[in-house]
Amino acid sequence: MKRPLYVVDAFTTTHLDGNPAGVVPWAEGLGDVQMQAVARQVNVSETAFIFEDAGGGVGEGVDFSLRFFTPEVEVPFCGHAFLASVVLMAELGRVEVEGEFKRLIVETKAGRHPTDLKRDGSLWRVEATQSPPAFRPVNHPADLICSTIGINPEMLDDSLPLELAYTGLWHLIVPLKSPEMVKGAEPDYKAIASLNEEMGAVTTHLFAPKGNGFYARDFACTAGVDEDPVTGSASGAMGAYLVKNRVCELNRMIEIEQRDRGGRGGYVTVRVEGDSIRTPSRVIVGGNGVITITGEIEI
Repeated sequence: MKRPLYVVDAFTTTHLDGNPAGVVPWAEGLGDVQMQAVARQVNVSETAFIFEDAGGGVGEGVDFSLRFFTPEVEVPFCGHAFLASVVLMAELGRVEVEGEFKRLIVETKAGRHPTDLKRDGSLWRVEATQSPPAFRPVNHPADLICSTIGINPEMLDDSLPLELAYTGLWHLIVPLKSPEMVKGAEPDYKAIASLNEEMGAVTTHLFAPKGNGFYARDFACTAGVDEDPVTGSASGAMGAYLVKNRVCELNRMIEIEQRDRGGRGGYVTVRVEGDSIRTPSRVIVGGNGVITITGEIEI
């Protein structure tokens, strides 16, 4: 049985940059074991599977639903594979934009996500609403956290807390003083995986101010991904953290550059909306995507 298979580079306008996501459209009829096997074969951080058939479980009022698999496990949400899937649906003509944008409702295991698809020159831009933010304190010692990510404790920005933040997945947010310190981190991936499992987090996310925005790296070791080039879910959680801790204002665009140790990555925008800075209610994550690989897979 052959199925179409695409690789879409997310959070970039340039092919072979950003974060590559596998995307399988028309995934009706595939079981969990098959989807996991496809994700293992594609071997990027996440592969998304698109379902459009209402008879296959797509809810009323939903344009399509998504499931996400790393090479090792299913995850309830993935920001870059979400964006990649919406871009692909636009390119395939499965959704059409008339006027400035089209509002979609996309369903994942993390909930329903109002999503705006916009034309951006010859490309597509996606702005997706993530789950309402939540926060938890960190009870582990700062020295232990620093040792797992390979930094000295004095590199921490002590004006901000170590904190767990959520907009669909839990992330350990670690504020550092400079982009150079973020770039210079020497993580122990096994130690990060163990620490995140204890915390109930999926990734450890480092960031520091850079110009008018921020620079970040992300380690998703519990999901079998040592380092992600650029992450939508962690960026959303980080944006909510920045607003909650009064670094950024509500309803203003936050710009984030994220790159892995090898320099691959891209750009994410985050807008946090709400009535109260202490309880932001809506997190909208945006970026571009480009299709890099088109083919088929035999399942």
